[in-house]
Amino acid sequence: RIVFPEADIAMKMGRTRAYNGVQQYMEFSDDTAIVEIDVPKQWIGKNLLELDVRKRLNINVITVRRKNSPKKGISVDPKANFKEGDLVTVIGENSAIQKLLERLRA
Repeated sequence: RIVFPEADIAMKMGRTRAYNGVQQYMEFSDDTAIVEIDVPKQWIGKNLLELDVRKRLNINVITVRRKNSPKKGISVDPKANFKEGDLVTVIGENSAIQKLLERLRA
């Protein structure tokens, strides 16, 4: 694979700036991406079991980081309710990630 650092950084910066709440965006392969986002407002007060994002959105939550948490670790507790300020990292097909990001834009 040929690497073009300027182009790669430009694409990454474009994606993080184009959508509200996107902290990090990384294409994992040609058809899969990993994105770290601010927890969507619609998710606050709900948990992964309720939201069922794997089935509904075709994405998997791989990390949840709490803002100002004394624990610096990363965890995913499917029964823990999301709180404002959480950072959520998800993985999925590019099309599923794109749909999620479009929802964040609205």
